[in-house]
Amino acid sequence: MKRLHHAHAHGNEPAEKPLVLSVCRHGVSDSWATKQLLEGHLETAKNFDILARGVDPAGIKETAEGTRGIELSIDEIKRAVLLLIHDSNVHFLRERFGTELVNALESEGYLLIRNGRECQHVTKNTGSPHRFIADCCKTFVESLKLSLRRRPASEMHGSEAFVRAERADERWHTEKDAKKNHKKKFKRH
Repeated sequence: MKRLHHAHAHGNEPAEKPLVLSVCRHGVSDSWATKQLLEGHLETAKNFDILARGVDPAGIKETAEGTRGIELSIDEIKRAVLLLIHDSNVHFLRERFGTELVNALESEGYLLIRNGRECQHVTKNTGSPHRFIADCCKTFVESLKLSLRRRPASEMHGSEAFVRAERADERWHTEKDAKKNHKKKFKRH
């Protein structure tokens, strides 16, 4: 098995596709809807491995499309060439990984913060979904094209922000576990 991995590292096997992360708070709905929109409507998306992740998942759900509610990891962020997140969820990203990393990702072009009406819900919101999807997807297409040749986020200029982000992530998990344990203790009494 080690030989296969070694061969892969020397380029004897096809390289992995660049990683795009579609992120929302719980990793159950918005991140999946965006992932499915990209994969279902954009030819450019075929060049990427697109994963849906949650900054603060509430639990894992198995669906026909795949496992939802998987927690975003710092290692995935390091490997990513693009992160997609709605502006209503950015504060969760900042809270967990720190402002420094989020600002570095945004200023270096790795973070696309979406806002406004969402493409994935277009069939509910408008009588002419195809035109609106095309307009909405222009930004996604441009971002994906720019990301095709981009190095992973771990190599960006602000990569030292990952060190502080790892500490922030550890603190966040510690606080989350403490709150969870406090609730369990309170329920028992």
